[in-house]
Amino acid sequence: MKRLLAALFFIVALSSASTAQDAEQWPNAISNVESMLEDYIQHADELLRSEDDFYASINTSPLAYAGNACANCYWPTHQCAILGRMLGKKEFIAHLEEPLPPLTAPLDDVWTTAVSLSQWIYTAKRLLATPLEKRANIWDLDCVGSFGIPSRAYSAVGLETANMSVDGTYLWVYGDIKDGFYDEFVSVLERYPEVSTVGLGSAGGSVADAILSGIAIRKKGLNTQLTGPCLSACPLVFMGGKERYVLRPFPAFGFHQMSVNSAPVPCNDPAYDELRDYALSMGVDGNWIVQKFCSAAPHEMNMQGDTIAERDQICSTGLVTGYQGIGATLC
Repeated sequence: MKRLLAALFFIVALSSASTAQDAEQWPNAISNVESMLEDYIQHADELLRSEDDFYASINTSPLAYAGNACANCYWPTHQCAILGRMLGKKEFIAHLEEPLPPLTAPLDDVWTTAVSLSQWIYTAKRLLATPLEKRANIWDLDCVGSFGIPSRAYSAVGLETANMSVDGTYLWVYGDIKDGFYDEFVSVLERYPEVSTVGLGSAGGSVADAILSGIAIRKKGLNTQLTGPCLSACPLVFMGGKERYVLRPFPAFGFHQMSVNSAPVPCNDPAYDELRDYALSMGVDGNWIVQKFCSAAPHEMNMQGDTIAERDQICSTGLVTGYQGIGATLC
């Protein structure tokens, strides 16, 4: 399927980032997109029935017929474009906002637009229900530095510590691992004993808090699940999971040298021996972990997991026990 960068700026023309205006204007924008989706679905259905004999012989819709073929094609781009609007950063996401093809376009364009619009609607509704501070954390971690969005677009309204929210048996942790993270993390786990999986996305921070949190996860027999980029100290929390999964669209791990007061910790420092021992105790190749931590300066990042070869290697080290596949978990 042909990829569409769809932020729909001519539909979602929000000029202010205030949460009040978000509440007033975004539901109307979503409603407008839902109406457009109905038009594209109708036209895609007509074109498919005239061009695809198998489709014409079954009772289904264009979205259902697309299945999982493009389940994660569009929403990451939509998420950053929508957040850019919601956070008053529209100047940084203008290049993501392209007009839609007309309804008279060829089948492939009409069909993929319907899929894209459906993912836009889902993403916009999810973000609209997300607190402002958490939106900022997602923007800073998933968008800034990606999709052509520069580092100066960093938001100042994110939480000082990671956002921790419980949904059933899931504890979602998103944001920086600042000093005191461990105490807050354990406190949440104690209040919600039903939690069995910790979902992570973090730019890292305190190595000590990360290791202690990973140990707490393993002691409680919890699983970990990667739902956003996991950088710096974050992999140390992640490896605490009894089972460790990465969900589509496969966010990557990022490694760099440890630092104290902005000064790099030399790779012959005993701290790396402790890092190795901790990884080994979690069933992870400690030598590989130390090598990756020492592969980039503190101000740089060695990203791992963007390619199939890297994911295969990550599986072989034991850092990840499963990558989400179509209908299965692969590793």
